[in-house]
Amino acid sequence: MTTMRATRLAALVLAAGIVSGASLGASQRSEALRREAYDAAYNMDHERASELFRQAIAADQNDAAAHRGAATVSWLRVLFLRGTVLVADYPGHIASQARRPLRIGYHSSSSL
Repeated sequence: MTTMRATRLAALVLAAGIVSGASLGASQRSEALRREAYDAAYNMDHERASELFRQAIAADQNDAAAHRGAATVSWLRVLFLRGTVLVADYPGHIASQARRPLRIGYHSSSSL
């Protein structure tokens, strides 16, 4: 898996977790813990994010979004530990790469 592809996968996993974060009927305590956990995950504090998701699950065991969030953070941690995604590949870096102009190689017949 290429680094850019892995980066996009990590960003997609995190974004999907955040978007799917809304859970109908979840307790307010669980929702608050999930928001804090996603903030920690975005800042690459995976241990804190995991702990916050464990607390969110304990606060409301029927909150599916808390379980999905815990799985999301676990997956991101695996990607980082395996070296598939590096700090430089994290979503902030993706945004800076997106602003760069696309370079297309051009070879004139005289340069060949």
